[in-house]
Amino acid sequence: MMILGKLLVFLNLIVGLAMLSWAVGLYTQKLNWLDHTSAEGEKVEGEITQLKAEIDQLTLEARIASQGWGLAYEALGDAEKSRDDRQKAFDQRLVWARTGNRMAMGGGFFRDEFLPGSGLIDTDKLGAPIKGPDGNPLRGAETLTQTIEANNQATKTALDAINKLRLEQQQLQKDEKLLQAKVDRQAVFYDNLANEIRYLEAFEINWYEQLGTVQRRKAQLTKRLSEFQQ
Repeated sequence: MMILGKLLVFLNLIVGLAMLSWAVGLYTQKLNWLDHTSAEGEKVEGEITQLKAEIDQLTLEARIASQGWGLAYEALGDAEKSRDDRQKAFDQRLVWARTGNRMAMGGGFFRDEFLPGSGLIDTDKLGAPIKGPDGNPLRGAETLTQTIEANNQATKTALDAINKLRLEQQQLQKDEKLLQAKVDRQAVFYDNLANEIRYLEAFEINWYEQLGTVQRRKAQLTKRLSEFQQ
């Protein structure tokens, strides 16, 4: 019991010292909540006045921050709308780049027009159409591809027709050679017939002469025989 009593007394001493230290601290470091005048006659703001001024300053900063947030939010909405509109315009230009723009003579590619002072492409204006080597506006990529395919098909068809005509020409040349050979043979045959006709005509003349000679000789012999018969 004596030991317990001593412990309680010692504990009480410690608590008393702690309370004394706390009281001394409160006295030495007390807060002046209200405005007061110092010993030199200067007006000193109390904690309440300082806290009120801080609250007013924070309220003003919050109001400015809220106003800035509202302006920033509005600007963000405008920027998002502008982005969506520009995205649609660029998507439309991509469609023109593929299929061409009928309102611009079928052109698919245009020079960029820029917004003054921003460096951004003006999506509401189309620059001059970009022209190809033929002096006409370049069509859309798909249109160009279709045109190229059509030209390739036409070229293939023309080449097939040329090859067919070449084969026909070669066949005609062969037929011409055969016909010329036949003509040459006919000419030789004609020459042979002409020679034979001339030979037969000469032979016929000789035959008439010989026939006349035989007939005169016969008449002479008949006349002489008649003399012997008298």
